[in-house]
Amino acid sequence: MIKKRYQIIILFSILFLGINSCSNFFSINKHQPISKEIYETERPLAPKLSTIPLNYSDIFQNATKIYRLFESVNFTINTTSNFPYANYVLMEIKFPNSTIINYNMTSMGNGNFTYEFKPKYNNLLGIYNVSFLIYNNTNVLLNDHTTYTNFKLDSNYDASLSLDGDSSTEYFINKTLAAEVNVDTFDSDNGKTYNFQWDLTIVDSMDEATQNNLLNLQSNVYYFTLLIDNETFQQINKMYYLKINMTDELNNKKAAAYFPFYVKNSDPIITSEISLSPQEIFRTERFEISANITDLETAADDLAVYTDLYSSEGNLVASNFMDYMGNDLFTYSYAPSANNPIGRFRVVVTVEDDAGGIDSKDAYLEVKNMPPKIHSYKINGLSMNESISVFYGGDFVFTFNVSDEKGVSAVKVALLNDYDEWFNITREYIGEDTEITIRTQDLISGIWVVYIFVIDTDGAVTSLIDDYNIAPQEIRIVPDILSNYIPWIVFFSGISIGVLVGIGIIVLYYKSKFIGRQPISADKKTIPSKKSIKKKKVKVETIDEKSKNEEIIETKDEKEEEQDGVSTRKIKRKL
Repeated sequence: MIKKRYQIIILFSILFLGINSCSNFFSINKHQPISKEIYETERPLAPKLSTIPLNYSDIFQNATKIYRLFESVNFTINTTSNFPYANYVLMEIKFPNSTIINYNMTSMGNGNFTYEFKPKYNNLLGIYNVSFLIYNNTNVLLNDHTTYTNFKLDSNYDASLSLDGDSSTEYFINKTLAAEVNVDTFDSDNGKTYNFQWDLTIVDSMDEATQNNLLNLQSNVYYFTLLIDNETFQQINKMYYLKINMTDELNNKKAAAYFPFYVKNSDPIITSEISLSPQEIFRTERFEISANITDLETAADDLAVYTDLYSSEGNLVASNFMDYMGNDLFTYSYAPSANNPIGRFRVVVTVEDDAGGIDSKDAYLEVKNMPPKIHSYKINGLSMNESISVFYGGDFVFTFNVSDEKGVSAVKVALLNDYDEWFNITREYIGEDTEITIRTQDLISGIWVVYIFVIDTDGAVTSLIDDYNIAPQEIRIVPDILSNYIPWIVFFSGISIGVLVGIGIIVLYYKSKFIGRQPISADKKTIPSKKSIKKKKVKVETIDEKSKNEEIIETKDEKEEEQDGVSTRKIKRKL
C-alpha cells in the first residue's frame, strides 16, 4: 500500500511539472516576435516548363559536307511551334577531337535563329556533331538536349612536310625540308567546280598585318624541297610557316592556308675528346685542357665554353671560361691548389650557343701528392756539412728547414749505432721553431748514423737515408774516460790529505814541547834594538805553543827587573 502511495505521488509530480513547463513556454513565446523566415509566405516559383526535344523538321542546314577555307555551313532553327518563349539559342558543335564550342545564333525574328559556321584553314577534318540549346529570358533551358545533326569537313588542299622521308615538322639548320602540295580544282559531290591558282611562300607569322615574307617559292607546284639555312632562317627555336596563297579565279575569291614547321637550334658539338696535358700531375702543378668545338648557327668565337674541375671527393674546385685559339680550338690551363685533396679529378667541358644549345664531355685527371722537401737541418746550430761531436752528458739539438705544399705534419730523427741499435724520436712540426733534443745519457758513446724523416699531412714521407752529401751522416759521442776512476781518485786523495795533515799536527806538537824545556841564561839581557824590526809573517800557532812562549817571556822580564833593583816575583799565567 505504501509502495502504491509513492508511485501515485511521483506520477502527480511529473504531471504537475509538465503542465507548469508548458504554461511557461506559452507565456514566454506570447511576447516574442514571429520569425519571417518561418512564417513568411514564399514567392511562387515560375511555372516549370515541360522540356521537349527540338523537332528535326525545325532544323535547316545548307550542306552536309563542306570544304574548309572557301566554304561554310549555315544552320537555321524555328522555335515558334514548340518554344514560343525562346529568347536566345546556343549552337553547340562537337569537333572530331571531342572539343565542344558554343556559338551564339543570331535572331532573325519570328522565332527563327541562324548561324554560319566558317571553318578555318586548320580546322580538323572529319565529322562535326551539332545540337541546339534554347533558353527563355530567365535563362531556363526550354528544350530537351537530345536532337543532333552533323556535317563533314573536308579539304581540297593539303601539304605534307617531311624530313629524310619521314613526316616531320621540326628541322635543324642545314637540313632539307621536303613538301608535297595537293590542290583539288573540282568537287564531284556537291557539283561545285573550282579553278585554283596558288603561290607558295615562307613567312614567320600567320598575322597578315605583321608577317614577313622570307622566301618566295614556285607557283602551282605539287612538290618542292627547301634547304633550311642561316641566311633565310636567322632566328632559331622559332615557328615558321609554309603559306599557300589560293585564288579561286571562277568566284574571284582568295584565301591563305598555313602549314607550320619549327626550326630548332642544333646543339654545338664537341668534336674531339677532351685533351689533358699531362694526364697526371702533382698538386699545384699546371695542366692544360683543350677541345675542338663547332656549331652550325653560332660562330665559334661567340660560343660560351667553360670547364668545371671536380675533386676526387666530388666537390667543385674551379670553374673557368676557356680561351678561343682559332680553328675551333678552345684551351685553358689550371693548377689545383695545395688545399685540394689528391686522387682522381673530373674535368667537364661544357659549350653553350646563343640559342641555349648545350653539349659537354668529361675527362679525368690524376692528381698526386708532392712529397715534402728537406732543405736543411742543423745539430747544435751547426750546418749539415760540419762535423758533430758531443761529450757524454751533453745534448744534440736538431732544428729543421722543411716544407710541403699542403703542410708538414711531423719530423722524425732516427739514430743507428754500430751495434744496429736504433733510437727514434718523432715530434709534431710547428714551424721553424720545431726542435728535437736528444740527450747523450739516453745513448751510448760512439758513432751514430743520422736519418731524418719528414711526414706531410697526406702521409707522404721524405727521408735522408742515403749519402746526399748535404748532411752529417754521423755524429760522435766522446766518452769521459776519467769518470770511471773519479771515485777511487777522490778516495785515495782524501786518504793522502788526511795523512799529511796528521803528520803536520804531530810535528808541531813535539816542536812546541822541545822549545818550552830549554834554560834561559841570567847574564843575558834583553836590549831593545833601536833598529826598526821587520815585520814577519804571522805564523799560526796552536794554543799550547802560544802559552809556552808567553811563559818564557815572563821569565825574562823577571830577570830584568831584578837587575834594575826592583823586587821581583814570579807570575805564571797560562792562557
